[in-house]
Amino acid sequence: MNRGRALLVASIVISILSIGIIYYLSGMTPSLSAITSIDPLYLLLALALHLCFLLLWALRIKILSAVTGYSVSLPRAFKIVLVGAFVAAITPSNIGGEPVRIKMLKDTDEEITGGEATAITLTERIIDLIVFLVAAPLLMLVTGLSVTNPILVKFLFISLGCMVVGIFLFAVFSVRRDLLERAVERLRAPLKRLLKDEERVSELSERLIRNIGSYSDAVVQMFTTRRKVLLASLLPTVLMWLCDMLIPYVLFLGYGYSVDPVMVITTQVLIVILTLVPITPGGSGIAEFVFYGFFSSSVPPGVLPNVILLWRGIVFYLNLVVGGMASIRTVMEGEER
Repeated sequence: MNRGRALLVASIVISILSIGIIYYLSGMTPSLSAITSIDPLYLLLALALHLCFLLLWALRIKILSAVTGYSVSLPRAFKIVLVGAFVAAITPSNIGGEPVRIKMLKDTDEEITGGEATAITLTERIIDLIVFLVAAPLLMLVTGLSVTNPILVKFLFISLGCMVVGIFLFAVFSVRRDLLERAVERLRAPLKRLLKDEERVSELSERLIRNIGSYSDAVVQMFTTRRKVLLASLLPTVLMWLCDMLIPYVLFLGYGYSVDPVMVITTQVLIVILTLVPITPGGSGIAEFVFYGFFSSSVPPGVLPNVILLWRGIVFYLNLVVGGMASIRTVMEGEER
């Protein structure tokens, strides 16, 4: 079994075991009749919200590509999102799809360099990080939510620290391209010893330096001369996350139970921050248990496990199925070319 299949199996097994344990802790037995007792209109609404999430993500890619001067069609951006979501679901932490999205962006247009594709993709994540850094404390203040579990507190601080460091490094390396270029120069000697091919190492180094230059130029352009277009990407960012984070709330309503929607969103903001730490593939297990931990004392045990099952089915398993199909099609199209 190759690494990709092993990660896929691991992410599915961890998630299924987690949901099984949650049913056990709730004193409930998974029942098809109980799970399907949800109002179908609310289930369809939850699915529609996830589709909106994916479409808004694709729109953001299209907007950021336009900032760098390239036109990426919405269908192409949508395919990039699906494949990226699939890879993110089977790799540790929830940001594992970036390399794939960079590669697919670069393949979209021969004129897009690897550096520009990297700039677009990393800027996406930086916007996400900024939104979550601002949203987390504000939402916790509004809801009065506090995290007392020492393990969760520890991982929250680690994740928040990684977010701040990530934004700082992004800013520094985008402006000071010379730092990256020096790093490439220092790698020349060990690469020559490893590859034993001076010409290949020189070619690789020159390509990296060119991409560093195009990456830096693209980021500076986005944050200076085209700031208005960049700011336009904030709206789909907020809307896309709002759509996905309202899914559990809609599922609760589908089972005839009302919860505070702001609390549901706040909990998921913390889950996203926590799953930045590469512990399990796609954050499997972490998402289920953290959500259960926050709502187990306020939601009837006959409702919560079913909501968690359907929620993960929509935002996780559906990404695996649809994203996997898109990945296979992308590979087949590449082989045809």
